[in-house]
Amino acid sequence: MPEAFIITPFTSVREGMAELLIDHSDDFIARNPKNTRKAVVGWAKGARERGRNIGNDARIGTVHAFQGKESSTVFLLPGASTTSFRAVEWAGGPPNLLNVAATRAKEVFYVIGGHRPWTRCSPFRSATSSDFCLCIAGA
Repeated sequence: MPEAFIITPFTSVREGMAELLIDHSDDFIARNPKNTRKAVVGWAKGARERGRNIGNDARIGTVHAFQGKESSTVFLLPGASTTSFRAVEWAGGPPNLLNVAATRAKEVFYVIGGHRPWTRCSPFRSATSSDFCLCIAGA
């Protein structure tokens, strides 16, 4: 499994992304036969026993789950729609989600999300207008 974190401010996005990757576990197995469905589930959701999380080793989670941790690659999934202004304001407020997520990355940091809602939020607006060159895809 890749050395990467997928970070989001919202538990609904975390769960949806974990399920999406688990649903596509055959792709991970095809790329590396050492991977198993159990490995994909462990990577996405952490160690589990009888349906509950027993470990803090998941690679997909909310910002708080990754405090003090680092990975070579970090993907930030902001996960808000153009009508989610309160969610955007909350995620863009202290502590600064963009800063916390970016500092988890040792080498590469990607942001994947809608441009319009996030550039209304100060930290994201500043990042997209600076030399940092934050690229947010989508609407």
